[in-house]
Amino acid sequence: MNEDIKVSICCLVFNHEKYLRKCLDGFLNQKTNFKFEILVHDDASTDKSPEIIKEYEEKYPDIIKPIYQKENQYSKGKKISIQYQFPRAKGKYIAFCEGDDYWTDNQKLQMQYDSMEKHIECSVCVHNVIKMNEDGTCTNEKFPPLKYQEGIIENDVFIKNELVDTGWIFQTSSFFFRNTVIQQLCEEIPEFVMKSTVGDLPFMLFAITKGNIYYIDRDMSNYRMASTSSVTKTNGVNSKKQGEYLNGQIESLKAYDQYTEQKYHVYIEKYVMKFKCLYLFSTEQYSKIIQNKEYFEYLNKIEIMQCYIMKYAPGIGKNIIRMKRKIFSLLNK
Repeated sequence: MNEDIKVSICCLVFNHEKYLRKCLDGFLNQKTNFKFEILVHDDASTDKSPEIIKEYEEKYPDIIKPIYQKENQYSKGKKISIQYQFPRAKGKYIAFCEGDDYWTDNQKLQMQYDSMEKHIECSVCVHNVIKMNEDGTCTNEKFPPLKYQEGIIENDVFIKNELVDTGWIFQTSSFFFRNTVIQQLCEEIPEFVMKSTVGDLPFMLFAITKGNIYYIDRDMSNYRMASTSSVTKTNGVNSKKQGEYLNGQIESLKAYDQYTEQKYHVYIEKYVMKFKCLYLFSTEQYSKIIQNKEYFEYLNKIEIMQCYIMKYAPGIGKNIIRMKRKIFSLLNK
């Protein structure tokens, strides 16, 4: 860490040419009484993202510190943040935002910094994030989907809401971690982190083993749904990749159950059951679903997911319709 730099902003980029300027400008527009650095990792983009990053790097050489990959590291199974971003972070805190999202409040970093300095018992700070369509138009939805009172959110409340009630409580562009916690994660690299097929949830799961969550009830960033390089679009129509993703999450949460000595077992058990149903569903193992009545309650949740997916990824939605018809035809035999 560096005493002069208080916050390291970690930004992952892959084919974000259409959105990247807005993202970088959101960083540079921050009004703070401390220094911050912007760590950009371009994962061998095939569009003009590297050229845009280079332009900003030349203009702000003391702030923007990029890595330009020649070969895509994500496709090789690399944990980009752990292997390339976190080791070079000099700040006391680490903030997150991917290249297709952006910050909307120039007080964001200062407010999160002040909150964490005041609440030393907290390991991570989060805030509201507005959902927007791929074209940049805002929706009426936001993270978190539940109403919380500003202040400390107890860890068991977060786990229950995240794994059982609604899922996906806080969005990555709001994450603000203590670097000491992140460095502990890098030293340990727990099994549940390595097995996870998403990058953000395991960071939150690890952080709550080290402290509480501090929540700021203020809209300070925008999340772009189903952007051109999102997992939803790149993996969604591929049933094999869907299966790998879902199975990875199942194995990750099982490992987290062991890591936490089954502290949240009742919630993890429900989460794993839901993802097992989704896994069997996406890999078209319908007979196994209809043989276990415990899966039936999740079919309704799949129906709710379908409405969301049809809007933002029609190809996947049509797949879901086809698979549901197959299940119900088997049930009616």
